[in-house]
Amino acid sequence: MPSVNDSLTQLSSKRLDAVMYDFTSLSWTAKRQPNVLEVLPERVVTAKVNVALPKGSALTPAIQAAIQSIIDSPKYAEALDRWGFQSLGIETAAMAVPLQ
Repeated sequence: MPSVNDSLTQLSSKRLDAVMYDFTSLSWTAKRQPNVLEVLPERVVTAKVNVALPKGSALTPAIQAAIQSIIDSPKYAEALDRWGFQSLGIETAAMAVPLQ
């Protein structure tokens, strides 16, 4: 199976018509090569990243507070803006409800 870099090379050489990969990586690549690559604005799926800790961990509130402090920082919005990911920002470091 080819790597995404191989696929992007094939796309730029017109051997492929499209490449499907994660939105963040393709957007970053397109920003660096605006005349070569266009990323569609709609995403097929969205994914959230989680932090896994042992059930009942004493670290849970501290980690949740640390992540929320990053989200609340003006630097977070600046970083999203810098990379063109404004629509991907999260607003709350929410606790996931464990599946039973």
